[in-house]
Amino acid sequence: MYKLIHVSLILLFIGFNPCESIVFAQASKKLKSNMIDQGEFNPALKGISVLEGFKVEVVAQNPNIVNPSSISFSDDGKVFVLERSPNFTKKLKASSWAIGNLKEGTVLKKNIPDKIKTLSINKTTGLWESPITLLEPFSPSAFVSNDSFIYLADSGSILRYKIKPDGGLELKYEIIIKGIAGFNEYQVNALTFGPDGWLYFHFPPGDSILEGTDGKKITVLRTGGIARCKPDGKNLELYSTGIRQAHGNLSFDLQGNLFSVDDQISSGAKPAGARLLHLTEGFDFGWHIAHHSNCCDPDLFRILMEGDDAPYSAINLPKVHATSSHAYTDNKLPQKFKNLFLVTDDFSHEILGIFPAKDKSTFLSSEYFTFLSSTDPMFFPSQITQGPDGAIYIVDQGCSNETEGLGVGGRILRIRWQGTATDPEIPLRSSDSFSSFDQKPVGDLVTLLDSEENFIKIAARNALIRKGKDAFDSLVKLLKDEDKASETKLRALETLAHFWNKEVQLICENILADGDPNLQLLAAQYLCRFASLGSDSIFNVLLKHLGSDTPELRNAITLAMGKNNAPGSAESLVNSVLFYEGSDIRMLEVFARALELTGKNGMDRILAVGDTGVKKDIRKILEVQTIMRTTPALEGTLAWLENQNISGSEIVDLLKSLKNHKQIPDVILSQLALYCFKQPTMEAPIKIALLESLSCFPNASFKVWEKFLDACLEDSDIKTKIACIGMIKNANISSYSKKLNSRISSQEIQDEEKIPLLETLAVLKTKESIPIIINILSGTRSQRESLKVRQVALQALFAIDPDKASESIQGLLGSVLFPDTLKSEALQLLEKTPSGAKVLFAYFDSGKCDPNLLPAISECLKKFGLKSSEGKGLNSLLLKKALLGDNNLSQLQLFEASMKSSASIKRGKETFLNANNHSCISCHAINKNDTTIGPDLAFIQKMETAKIIRSLLDPAHEINPAHSTFELKTKTGKTAIGVKIRSAQNQIMLADATGTVSTFSKNEIASLIPLKNSIMPDSVSSELSYRELLDLVSFLKDPTNSKAFSGASYAGQIKVNKGLDDSKSVLISARNDGFFDLQKYSQGTSEQLSFHFYLNSNNQSKSLVSVTSRDSLELRINSVLKTEQQIKKSATTCTFDLDLNPGSNLIEIDFSKGKKLEGFYLHFTGDGINGSSINNNPAPKD
Repeated sequence: MYKLIHVSLILLFIGFNPCESIVFAQASKKLKSNMIDQGEFNPALKGISVLEGFKVEVVAQNPNIVNPSSISFSDDGKVFVLERSPNFTKKLKASSWAIGNLKEGTVLKKNIPDKIKTLSINKTTGLWESPITLLEPFSPSAFVSNDSFIYLADSGSILRYKIKPDGGLELKYEIIIKGIAGFNEYQVNALTFGPDGWLYFHFPPGDSILEGTDGKKITVLRTGGIARCKPDGKNLELYSTGIRQAHGNLSFDLQGNLFSVDDQISSGAKPAGARLLHLTEGFDFGWHIAHHSNCCDPDLFRILMEGDDAPYSAINLPKVHATSSHAYTDNKLPQKFKNLFLVTDDFSHEILGIFPAKDKSTFLSSEYFTFLSSTDPMFFPSQITQGPDGAIYIVDQGCSNETEGLGVGGRILRIRWQGTATDPEIPLRSSDSFSSFDQKPVGDLVTLLDSEENFIKIAARNALIRKGKDAFDSLVKLLKDEDKASETKLRALETLAHFWNKEVQLICENILADGDPNLQLLAAQYLCRFASLGSDSIFNVLLKHLGSDTPELRNAITLAMGKNNAPGSAESLVNSVLFYEGSDIRMLEVFARALELTGKNGMDRILAVGDTGVKKDIRKILEVQTIMRTTPALEGTLAWLENQNISGSEIVDLLKSLKNHKQIPDVILSQLALYCFKQPTMEAPIKIALLESLSCFPNASFKVWEKFLDACLEDSDIKTKIACIGMIKNANISSYSKKLNSRISSQEIQDEEKIPLLETLAVLKTKESIPIIINILSGTRSQRESLKVRQVALQALFAIDPDKASESIQGLLGSVLFPDTLKSEALQLLEKTPSGAKVLFAYFDSGKCDPNLLPAISECLKKFGLKSSEGKGLNSLLLKKALLGDNNLSQLQLFEASMKSSASIKRGKETFLNANNHSCISCHAINKNDTTIGPDLAFIQKMETAKIIRSLLDPAHEINPAHSTFELKTKTGKTAIGVKIRSAQNQIMLADATGTVSTFSKNEIASLIPLKNSIMPDSVSSELSYRELLDLVSFLKDPTNSKAFSGASYAGQIKVNKGLDDSKSVLISARNDGFFDLQKYSQGTSEQLSFHFYLNSNNQSKSLVSVTSRDSLELRINSVLKTEQQIKKSATTCTFDLDLNPGSNLIEIDFSKGKKLEGFYLHFTGDGINGSSINNNPAPKD
């Protein structure tokens, strides 16, 4: 295959070795590239680096577009953008979808709809301007514009909208495809029009019943794939399967090869990461989901794993989360970038470059390189494509695909070749260069097919298609012109395919029979797809080239032979299999798909090979038989099993091939059982293969199989027994619970059998087995059982009945007969349930618990406490008993040792600043602020650790008189409770627990009584886990806090903007605890709310800014984005360590667009820093 090297840090092809082949794509190696930071040319692009010679430009951003996910260009130069709104909020049922006819299932709906916009391209600047919203779809996942229509994937369907002459959309849509599986982001993620003019689309894993406008249906179970149809939804065809999540684009190269990235991250597949697939008609690429899964759990019986001998031809990209790919097909890059593929990776915030190398009939590569990288954590490229101007366009969504939209951020980047010393700049063409093509006469368009620029050829082809049959004769004439280049003729043949008739069919037959080798592949593919079936003339011309030395041509002809299915096709295909001696990794799959197309006739010819008794031929034909997937193939498998000429290993392969099928008819299952009953003896490998294959059909009826299963359970071969038990588990045959329980009762069985028995009883939820399992754990059997058996028994007990398990384990935790390994396992299992949490508390309270387990038990009780008040109470009691009890010295010593070894001051700081949960900073300010409610940090640092712990867990135990709590009643009956922070001659000021200060005239006070309880809430002990308490105390004791927190809580005014319009700005004030109430400002508006204020510093310094909000936000300092990630939790604090310049530093906080907001807490700290709503501290002059 081609080797890739690095020349001027660009990868170039240097050679081809037809003898090399890789059966399974290897993990690709990443090479270094010479990158140039674009901040050198544009400060707004600082941190974005691109390969030397390229230039990056921003063509669209806020406010024209927000969180774009994909773009599409029309032939007349218009650009369309799909925008993402903030994440899903409202749950619905799929049956309530207004579109499509999916079966019922939970889905989510957005309160703020996504948008499809159109923008104008400024011819002078190239910027995208004047956005107009065309559509607000329900739940869009992909779109594309083509020939005066917008095609949109939405809610299990593909719709199309007519583009009106004025650029708007006719809102009445047409459903062209329906019945697509998936939900939310697991929908159609790729729509592309091929050179044949058909719509190609990805459908996600699941159970799809695709249906086109002519009523044609295709059922695809438990996997995703690619399908295609005519633009009006007719002639729906399945293209390929076994694809998990094709993102961004389906991309064609200039030779018509189809490619897509497939995301494998967190899928369970190997190798993990992404893969760039060369998609071929009829192929399965190995991804299948489990029978119980909605989208993501792999079917481990069927999923293709690394090392499998299968046509898994792909370019693997380890640790890459690919969101899009694109094959660059224009001429606006230097020649050395010909065949460049680009892949977006939103994990590393990079664009990767690949040069796929030809390998037989497919492509492989062992190397890739960084084309573009970004240090911006909010750079999330969701699509890469090319424009009509020849530039590369990157859609930066500005947020991850998981969050979809933030309401802020995102932009479109254009990349063009600006030149190097050796390769000069290549100017772009105008984006509307092709807008006049429809007005050109046919002759001019045919001439343009001969252009040196690829995109002009493609645009001319598209315009000729729209001309209709007026272009027919000119195209035929061009094809006959021997002086025309092959690439020109390819575009002409692609055009003629749109007008398919007997004449075009004859042209393709002649090309294939004795024409240009560069056109033969396309001619064969068109004969396969469009020609009338059963044609003798087509059969004859296909037969002539069936053994072609060109791999991709041979594959296309083989498929065409099967689809044509003329008399003699099946026999010719079988003969081709028998005589094939090549090493193309895809050829066997092609043979299988072609023979499937011939139906029963093909199956009969395959079975006839078995009757010859020729071992070599039988082995070859069985290689094809065992990868077939149709019902006739199932019937053929049964027939082969009766054949006396096949070996035991071949029977094993045939039985394993049952996994190729997602369903097995009851009649086939019964016939298979009958075959087993007729066998006087059956070798163990055959039984095991059969049992493992039967495991793949959990919904089948196995009533007739009981005799066989019973015999396997009693088999002398232990591997057969284990396979049988595994089959019962995987097929979930609950009727076997009693028999398996009886077997586990026996003390004679081996450990090798006990473990799968226990695992199966757990899956079947066999409660009758609980006494036996408890006996294995702690009874008379416990000392005779191995540790591994007891571990599995423990797991099984919790799987069957967690409450009973918790009750049973309680007495064992303190037993010396219960090993530490099992105790550790039990503690992890107990943590998962409320009943287990109670057991853990009782275990600690008994005094028999290892003191080192206190943190884990506290974490469990806190988790339980999120669901019930009982859990909160137990956690509080646990911490108080452990750390405040009379005999707590050892625990305090352990606590102080942990402060040095495992505590996190950073996490403690976050807890201190968390205004929603604990709001420590609301009361504990710095430097003896006169409005401070509680002691400041400087005072707390000097306290002993034990005293700090007690003040947190039991705040009323000892109250500093300076911070006593008072109850004030006025003469009018009003009551206020708080700390007296100021008492003047005529008035008293009380601050409550939120920091809100109330002032009372002494004349209005009826009584002022000191209380024995503390204003500090006693909920800290129930809301903090041991680890969080450890971190918080470590932070409070940290000697650097006085300096780091020498500022103050921000409780002043900030400026709020609606829609970034200064005329709409207002000043809003915060409560004393730094809370800004936004409800009245966000109500009834669809505009973005933006807040800005200034942090003023006398010199270069650091500040810690804390924002606590339930709403998604972005924070910028001096226009530089600092937000590290999307805020997902219902109540969370975002803390930013900021480097401040001398003078005023602009802080901007942007919230999600159009969403009703609650409010946020804002605090900042730092030495010599103050905040204000205006720029009142300009930078000092040099």
